[in-house]
Amino acid sequence: MHFIVVDINWPVIIVVGLAVIGLLIFLIRRNQKDEKDMEETMNQVDKKPLDHDQHNEKS
Repeated sequence: MHFIVVDINWPVIIVVGLAVIGLLIFLIRRNQKDEKDMEETMNQVDKKPLDHDQHNEKS
């Protein structure tokens, strides 16, 4: 059996790996912040009384 030896460019793999990990951390944090903001907005909307007369006039 013959094995093909491939010279791996480790510095490039390390940089790309760190960039992927950084991107994942950024996306997870942003998603958590967006989820918290949306939850706060939904809670504020739920607390506001609905004025049905104004809503019907706009339609």
